[in-house]
Amino acid sequence: MEDKMSFIPKKTIGQPERRRAGSLGSFILLSVFLSLISGASWGALLMYKQALGDNIEQLGSSLKRQRESFETETLSEVVTFSKKIELVRNLAGKHVAVSGVFDFLQDFTVREITYGDMSLTLSPDGGPALSLTGAASGYPALAVQSGVFEKNSFVKSSSFSNLAADPRGGIKFNLKLNLKPEVIKYNP
Repeated sequence: MEDKMSFIPKKTIGQPERRRAGSLGSFILLSVFLSLISGASWGALLMYKQALGDNIEQLGSSLKRQRESFETETLSEVVTFSKKIELVRNLAGKHVAVSGVFDFLQDFTVREITYGDMSLTLSPDGGPALSLTGAASGYPALAVQSGVFEKNSFVKSSSFSNLAADPRGGIKFNLKLNLKPEVIKYNP
């Protein structure tokens, strides 16, 4: 069988075959758009890096000028003065204000009690230990005074001894009083 060859086209000539150009065009458009965005981002980052470098240089030179403006002699004087202030604070914190004992006796002594001789020593914990001689108008005044000392938070211990009648009608006594260190602590 012979193959017949024909010169007559089987398809119509007036209409060319259509290709799907829409999908290829949008791909090209998307790739161009992404290229432009990445290029713009790269340029912005490059300018930001340059600005940061300039800012670092300016801050470094400013810091150098500030360091040079400080005088080392002035700084050493300030440090020495600061150490002296700290030393004074430490000394003031350890200072003993004996006037606190007199304030305590004035504030917490019953009106019918008077004191004579007084001896003051510091106990091992730093609190004042007092030995006093005194006179009271009577035994009820001594009882009230003993109660005042027992209730007081600054008194560690109190002891009345050698009670004796006074020729004028009162009672003579000896008092040992141990107070807490807060009584003589210096408070500027």
